Amino acid sequence: GYISWLELGNEPNGEDSRGLTPYQLAALTSAAYDGHGNTLVDPNGESDHFGAKNADPNMKVAMAGLAGIGSNYITSMVYWMKANRADGQVAFDAFNVHSYFCREFKINGQTVMMGVSPEEFGLIDELSQLIELRDKYYPEKEVWLTEFSWDTAKSYTTKTACHAYGEYTARQVQAMWLVRAYLLMSASGVDKATMYMCEDGTSEDTTDNVQYGTCGVIDYQGNKKDSYFYIYTLKETLKDYTFVQEIDSGRSDVLIYQFADANGNYAYALWCPTSDGTKVNDFKLYIDADNAKLVENAYGEIYGVETDLTATDKIVTVNVSENPIYVVVEK
Repeated sequence: GYISWLELGNEPNGEDSRGLTPYQLAALTSAAYDGHGNTLVDPNGESDHFGAKNADPNMKVAMAGLAGIGSNYITSMVYWMKANRADGQVAFDAFNVHSYFCREFKINGQTVMMGVSPEEFGLIDELSQLIELRDKYYPEKEVWLTEFSWDTAKSYTTKTACHAYGEYTARQVQAMWLVRAYLLMSASGVDKATMYMCEDGTSEDTTDNVQYGTCGVIDYQGNKKDSYFYIYTLKETLKDYTFVQEIDSGRSDVLIYQFADANGNYAYALWCPTSDGTKVNDFKLYIDADNAKLVENAYGEIYGVETDLTATDKIVTVNVSENPIYVVVEK
């Protein structure tokens, strides 16, 4: 009753001394789950006390967070378990992966890896095979993405770095992209998403930045970054809401996600899924109500900046940018 979830390691498929084949990790996971179906035997001939499920049958087990979203490794694990366990059970309760969203760029004649927005990375498409595997064959299991973020370091030596552009600082870009990633995942079928990490491990100004050293929501000096407030605003605005549907905006440069709570209230998240400073001013949103509340992200504001909106013929007018906004309709 003290531990609700157990995760069985960190990136055991990494390209170093930890590197395990899918079959090796499947065997390890099966043993740690329930002693490989209670077939492991100790020197006294006993076999009913190995693994998490024998410690507490209500404890759930997440597979070790894998480096990368690709589903082939996971499919091989599933194959091994179904072939080698007497009960044919897939011995974990959550698929668990990590991913950092980046691609190659040419800068001053050199090829470098840099962070890109979750939309440019194709986050929904990257997750689709894993979500489909779960939905089709194992609907009782969860899907987790337990590492993602962007470094805010000024150096181009860190492949996960996001950089300032247009009117946005690197910290604002990180904050916007984190919120957009959470919003995208809310619609994708992911059950849990955890950005990495809380506090930076290095300064943003050093010329030799460590990868993931500045991907937190608090900087090296202990100051809250823009991402701290933007994520807090997301959490507070939508904490009682679940995703309902994507609404066609009639434009390729505006995304609209609709959320609802148990009381029939609605909230809409709107943003431009681009990374070039796109803005769409005076956008018309149909809300089927006479009034609404606009919530905008802002540094220093954990609840965001709220503005009352009055609808005309049940339509409100808002300015949409790459920084998500929320329109909350309480009936």
